[in-house]
Amino acid sequence: RCLGAGMDGYLTKPINIEDLVSVLRKWLGYEDAGSNLPHSVSPVKEAEPPDLPPQFDLKSLLSRTMGDRAFAKKVVEIFLQTAPETMDALGKAIQDPHTETIARLAHTLKGSAANIGGMALSEIAKEINQSADRGDLASLSEQYEKLHREFEALREKICQEFQVAGCP
Repeated sequence: RCLGAGMDGYLTKPINIEDLVSVLRKWLGYEDAGSNLPHSVSPVKEAEPPDLPPQFDLKSLLSRTMGDRAFAKKVVEIFLQTAPETMDALGKAIQDPHTETIARLAHTLKGSAANIGGMALSEIAKEINQSADRGDLASLSEQYEKLHREFEALREKICQEFQVAGCP
């Protein structure tokens, strides 16, 4: 869509620091482009995601925080404080059901989970978002239960790595 709208390139969320630096170097002229660089930029094809994404990708989180464990700890602490509120609101929206609210909350949770390396949780939130967008309400309760189980598993993994508020 971005390239079709006339953009020369784009980055997808969650932002990877190395990709961002590479794009900035290119567009700010700090990269030797060479004479064979095509005029238009094609999107990079991403590999198909594995069937089971990692529950907690610490390497990804530390990459986003440029290796700063103290900052990473603060980020996951904020996530553990805010995600339950988002999930509670999502549960209420599923009971109503209000598809626009479901889609918005699931999208929010998808992004925040991906940013802290909770890839499995992010994937489930993405499925809920897509179900709401399609108006497929039948599977939402089951997906929400799956989301809750995955959040608890993610919390456990985070608490093994970081001692933060929200951990037992």
